[in-house]
Amino acid sequence: MSIELAQALQSATLVAEEDALWGEGTIPLKVMSYLSQELPPMELITSVRALVTREDKVLVIRDPLNHHLLPGGQRQDGETLMQTLRRELLEETGWSLASTRLLGFKHFRYLGPRLETFRTYPDFLQVIYHATPEVFHPEAREQDGYELEAVFRPPVELATLKLSTSDKAFLNAIYELESA
Repeated sequence: MSIELAQALQSATLVAEEDALWGEGTIPLKVMSYLSQELPPMELITSVRALVTREDKVLVIRDPLNHHLLPGGQRQDGETLMQTLRRELLEETGWSLASTRLLGFKHFRYLGPRLETFRTYPDFLQVIYHATPEVFHPEAREQDGYELEAVFRPPVELATLKLSTSDKAFLNAIYELESA
């Protein structure tokens, strides 16, 4: 682990830890979610995501396998974090963003051997923002994308969904920040 990553982890607050399997169950990962007001090392940030809220509702994404609260995606060469976030949210949800605030990050650690497709190894990061939507652009959504639906839902409906530990932790952080 790099010194910069160790410092970022030390200054952040761990709010969730879970195991994950990617690549159709062939890539084991340890996922640790942190709250932080400072960006972690840029060279390890592979994607940008946001928890999007409008009034008291949360944007819920449904894909073929489950529901999640963190739309976003992979950084393209030359993009800033905000350019990535705005592009990905528009493609996945149809929403442009009015405002964003850094919420924290997810730290992923590969538990298996390095594959050629890994951009960084063994650690990589996803930066997480809290965002509010501006305008809905239905024509901007990818019609053949992985995301089947993006709908704002009230908190009472979220309790009925099987959300990841990290999604729940970031959602709780939003509620705590708003009530503080």
